[in-house]
Amino acid sequence: MTVPRGHTIHHASMMLDVAVVDIDEVKPHEETIPSLLSQLTAEIGCDGILRNPIVVDHESLVILDGMHRRAALKNLGCLRIPVCLVEYSSPFVKLGCWYRSFIDSGWRDEVRSVLTALNLRFTESDVRAAETKVINGSAVAFKSLSESLVVTDGFVGGLGVFNAVQQIERGLLQLGLKMTYDTESDAQERLQAGLAEVVMSYTPATKEIVLQTAMSGATFPPKTTRHIIPARPMGVNLPLSLLRDRSLSTKAVNAGFVASLRGRKLTRMPPGSVDDGRRYEEDLYVFEG
Repeated sequence: MTVPRGHTIHHASMMLDVAVVDIDEVKPHEETIPSLLSQLTAEIGCDGILRNPIVVDHESLVILDGMHRRAALKNLGCLRIPVCLVEYSSPFVKLGCWYRSFIDSGWRDEVRSVLTALNLRFTESDVRAAETKVINGSAVAFKSLSESLVVTDGFVGGLGVFNAVQQIERGLLQLGLKMTYDTESDAQERLQAGLAEVVMSYTPATKEIVLQTAMSGATFPPKTTRHIIPARPMGVNLPLSLLRDRSLSTKAVNAGFVASLRGRKLTRMPPGSVDDGRRYEEDLYVFEG
């Protein structure tokens, strides 16, 4: 597919191109969470617009952020989707993971029981050694403020670590533990504040594996990757009617979309800003009006 010309935002680290493309051309690399997808589909359907574009690699159209929005638009019968095209190979695009923060004073016994049931072999470790193993190899670690358990063996298949994370998460939730998905800094703050007893981290994927997985048609479990980009556009507010309209070509919809963006004021918000209840670590460029 030839990517249509979009509206370019010039950021200090990289250019962001905002455009509309055929929805079947973008490639997810993660599964969605059914409950979140159902909720988001209802919210977008009620609003009648897609507020923020998804983020995709300019070269491959692999989705970096926005798996649930893409699936929600598919549920709503949309033929096309607004995207922010970025250069995935850029060193300014970082790839991390979502930490799982658990609230339960008896986490040790529950974690041990789930790991044993999954035939995952684990060892006790101090916190620093656990972090080193996660950074340097394929590992899953449970870290409290004073101690850790580390899993480095028993993973099956090329996506073994990530599948294991999903299975462990399910097992602990079934035992009644409460969990949140957090960034590394937010997870550490929860531990320090006593809002979490233990945090599960794991060795992140690589960009190469993300691209290979998506291009093959396979997917990671949900919430495996967390992409950090230097900046993102917000507030494009594209009506679903234009995304569904079969009488128009995607080229025509994109041309009108880009023209409308050029006539709107663009406001930059610094890292740490909160938009629609979510805190962002990158610059935000918000289209006003």
